[in-house]
Amino acid sequence: MSPETQKVLILGPAGFVGQQLTSSFVDAKYCVVVADKSPEFLDQIPKEIESRIVDLQSLDQIRDTLRKESPDVIVNSAGLIGFKSCKADPELAFAVNSRAVQDLIDAALGLPNKPLLAQISTDAVFEGRNGGNYYEHDERRPASVYGKTKLEGDKYIEASTLPWLIIRTAVVYGAYRYFHRTNRFIDDVLSHLRSGQPFEAMDDVINSPTFVINLCHGLLHLMEKECRGAYHVAGPEPLSKYQLAVKIARIFNLNSQLIVPIQSAGRDNFSVYPGNTSLSIKKLTTTGFMPMRPSEGLRELQTDSILTAL
Repeated sequence: MSPETQKVLILGPAGFVGQQLTSSFVDAKYCVVVADKSPEFLDQIPKEIESRIVDLQSLDQIRDTLRKESPDVIVNSAGLIGFKSCKADPELAFAVNSRAVQDLIDAALGLPNKPLLAQISTDAVFEGRNGGNYYEHDERRPASVYGKTKLEGDKYIEASTLPWLIIRTAVVYGAYRYFHRTNRFIDDVLSHLRSGQPFEAMDDVINSPTFVINLCHGLLHLMEKECRGAYHVAGPEPLSKYQLAVKIARIFNLNSQLIVPIQSAGRDNFSVYPGNTSLSIKKLTTTGFMPMRPSEGLRELQTDSILTAL
């Protein structure tokens, strides 16, 4: 099926990844419908994109929306993200990261067609104590509330009879496509350095920083290739938060000497982070897709006209 004949329902379009997913699927000529529980956020999405108000904690609303829209593809980027947020409210994390996924599957199975379910997941499903470079089939043993609730949602998808893709990614950076919602790591680095303030960044937490546009294009690529299963769509270069902050400073011509390396161990605010959850992208590259290295993605971001939000 060509994109023009496929309807894609994007859940969580107001979020950072959700905004870029919406833009990328529209650019790829899919028929796009977005759904979020917050009308004030949907009002900021371009008017030509159809939108629906859906609370993922309401099974009735999920069923009603899927029945009315009958999508060919559901992309779920909704949920409670972040180690600190999920630790602070584990009940909400379970509700939106786990139970809502099960409800979404149940509602989708009731449709006459069986839509492809594409779930945006995270490297936090891995423990982070084995030196990183995790493959898709490696044991998942998260220690954080965030990782545990996301993993439970993933397992619901894996056990379902729907066609599915689970996209694991990490430290997604870039600019908000439609409107700036909350500060992200790159925002904090830039704001500190531009005002001449020191910035502390962890040197013992390692991930695979991923350019948000690459993440969305990777999903589109896998759909075009009719791939199914779990794929790591992440940057090819493992970096600590400190190393990433230094790259940001140098590419944006700011003073990297202001970046201070710190250790997460013993710090209450950072102890929730796992160690090295860098991801192998070997499976992804065998399909013909290679994400940008952080230096490449940051240079593209620097020249992006939408970067005024930063």
